[in-house]
Amino acid sequence: MTRMRILADACTTGACGGAPVTCDDGDPCTADVCSPAAGGCVFAPHPVWYPDRDGDGWGTGSDGVCGATAPPATAARTGDCCDANPFVHPEQPSFFDAPYACAAGDPPTWDYDCDGSTTLEHPDLADFCPSTRDAGGSCWSVAVGWCPATAGPDCGFVPACGERGIFQANCEPEFSWSACDDAVEPPPLDAGTPSTDGGSPPTDGGAGPAIDAGGGPGDALDARTKESVAIHCCRPTYEIRTQACR
Repeated sequence: MTRMRILADACTTGACGGAPVTCDDGDPCTADVCSPAAGGCVFAPHPVWYPDRDGDGWGTGSDGVCGATAPPATAARTGDCCDANPFVHPEQPSFFDAPYACAAGDPPTWDYDCDGSTTLEHPDLADFCPSTRDAGGSCWSVAVGWCPATAGPDCGFVPACGERGIFQANCEPEFSWSACDDAVEPPPLDAGTPSTDGGSPPTDGGAGPAIDAGGGPGDALDARTKESVAIHCCRPTYEIRTQACR
């Protein structure tokens, strides 16, 4: 219980007189504060704490316990749809490649963020990787997703949650001495250990046709530099992935 003298008290012969103000609303879920600056009593609500058995910072249910400090195994927010799995809670940002069952006998679900729906990590096909770089010297930055049908026989579909597919991870710039329209084949979907580079030809590190240092008649490039004749290509990078969801 908090008491204060009312602001209209008067001082008589050195003593302050007047009835004290009592700040007590009788509610155990509020902190009762006497604030002269606010002109009287302020009743600040205590947080409500909800059961949080899995310790993920999200409680469950609608019946919480109020208090100035958290009781053991509680959280100040609720909405957890599976309080037995710390990876399952609202606002979960990660994706997972296997479903979970919250309790024995429950059907498996992919709803890791408790929004009542299933979200694919990669819901789209990639754009076909262009042969050459654009006028700005870059490959398409949007060419990321499941490989398009034009890439190969195992392409052209978006895998369901937990299914495997061929993923076009990027379109990488490359210098080449050959034509840019050489096709890069994606790996077969039933390949063993997937590679992060599904068959992109190696970048020519500099071993182009030899330049005759003497400048004789056998000089194939006629003193031209390698940069001047190198072709600026874009090569897709393929890998086998499992569609993750939440």
